[in-house]
Amino acid sequence: MKKVVVIALSLALVTGTAFAALGSVIASFRAPANFPLALARPTNVMYLWVFCQTSPYNIYQVHGDTGSVYSSYVSFAGSYTRGLSYDWASTLWVGNSSNDYVYNTYFPTGSIRASFRANHDVSGLAIEGGAGGSNPQAIWCSTGYSPYGVWRHHLTSGSIYRSFNPARPACDLAWDYQNNLVWGGSYSNHYVYGYTTAGSLAASFPSPANYPWGLCYYNQVLWVAVTTPVHYIYKIDCPINVNVAPASIGKIKAMYE
Repeated sequence: MKKVVVIALSLALVTGTAFAALGSVIASFRAPANFPLALARPTNVMYLWVFCQTSPYNIYQVHGDTGSVYSSYVSFAGSYTRGLSYDWASTLWVGNSSNDYVYNTYFPTGSIRASFRANHDVSGLAIEGGAGGSNPQAIWCSTGYSPYGVWRHHLTSGSIYRSFNPARPACDLAWDYQNNLVWGGSYSNHYVYGYTTAGSLAASFPSPANYPWGLCYYNQVLWVAVTTPVHYIYKIDCPINVNVAPASIGKIKAMYE
C-alpha cells in the first residue's frame, strides 16, 4: 500500500511539472481568419487583437481564451500590417512593412493619432511597460528579414535607444514584463526565443506548430499565432524565471473550436 501511494505522488508531481513548464500549451483556438501575423492584448481577456493577412486584412477583437470574435475593422495598412501592441491610453500600435512606419492608433476606430519612421524594416512590435501596456516606457520593433534586428524606440519621436541582432529572425514581438524579456518567433526553425534587453538569449522553446508569427504576453502566458499547417492561436505557459529548463513541452490542456 505504501508503494502505491509513492507511485501516485510521483505521477502527480510529474504531471504538475509538465503543465507548469515553459512551452507547455495551455489551450488553443482557431484564428478568426487565415494567416494570423500579429497579436496584442490588454489586461481584459475579452480584448485580444489579431491581424490576419487574408483579404479584407482585418484587425479582429477576439476573446483571449476561446477565440470568439467580437468585432473587426480593416487595417489602414492592409496586407502590409506587421506588428500590433497595446498601451493603456487606448492606443493600438500598428506597424507598416511597406513604408516602415509605426502608428499610434485609437481603438476601437483604428484612426491614426501619431506615427514615426522606424528607419528599418518593420516586422513586429511590443510595448515595454507593465501589465496590459500600463506605464509604457518604449516600444520594441523587429525586422524579420536579413539582417535581423530588434530595436528599442522612443514612443513619440521614434529615436532608437538601443538595438541588437538576434541569430534568428524575430517576427511579431511580445514584452514579458515579469521576466523583462523580449520574445520573438522564428520562421526559420519554428522556435520562440526570449531575449534580454541587451540581446542575450535567455530561453527558447519549439513552437507548437510551424511559423510562429504573432506574439503577445500577459501574466505568465504567451499567445502565439501560427500559420502552418493550421491557422491557430496557442496559449503557452511562460513562468517567471524562464531560464530554468522545461520538463515537458507541448502538453495540451484544452482546445476550442
